[in-house]
Amino acid sequence: FHESLEELRLSVKIAQLREKRGLTQTQLAAIMHTSTPVISRLEKKGRCTISTLKKAAEALNAILKIDLVPRENLKKAQ
Repeated sequence: FHESLEELRLSVKIAQLREKRGLTQTQLAAIMHTSTPVISRLEKKGRCTISTLKKAAEALNAILKIDLVPRENLKKAQ
């Protein structure tokens, strides 16, 4: 469940930032040298490779931050 929530948050962030930058999915796909369906899946499901996330971050003029958090820290925060 937690993993799905994080994927959803990521997909929403990507879509929001794309819209803030005034880009369509097709335009973002062209910048990333990929297809529009890839962007659509990325924004709907959030599942992709780190390489794709790096390309998206670069295309959206953003920084990709990946973090490792010990599970016991997650339980304390909940």
